[in-house]
Amino acid sequence: RSVLAMMNQVFLVGRLTRDAKLVQYKSGAIGASFTLAVDKRVPRDENGQPVENARKASFIPVQVIARKDADPKVITEAIQKLTKGRMVAVAGELDVNNTTDDSGAWHTFVSVIVPWNSWRFLDSPKAEDEASEEASEEVPAEATA
Repeated sequence: RSVLAMMNQVFLVGRLTRDAKLVQYKSGAIGASFTLAVDKRVPRDENGQPVENARKASFIPVQVIARKDADPKVITEAIQKLTKGRMVAVAGELDVNNTTDDSGAWHTFVSVIVPWNSWRFLDSPKAEDEASEEASEEVPAEATA
């Protein structure tokens, strides 16, 4: 038996590239779909200094899934706050699906699957939203697994 156990855990911090979309999954659960822009490490020159204009990002698809019995109104209200530019942290697992198309070409689709209670906002909403932001920015507890 191996001492090391297999593990599939992903932790990301990034900004939404566009507003999240409400998703109804085949299982009956609802959730959000969005893409996170996550900065890559900045390359350094031979002196250890950051290379100018070298900032790069990875664009990672994320699926956040709530429990099937979660209140759709609560989920929808939370997803409406997942807007372009918001910084969030997510913890989930990597999901890789391979398929071939009609011409026989191989395609790989990668995303991060996140349980509803495993994400958080890391910034404040935009100024125009602040007046309507009386509720906490915490993830609604009634939607957690």
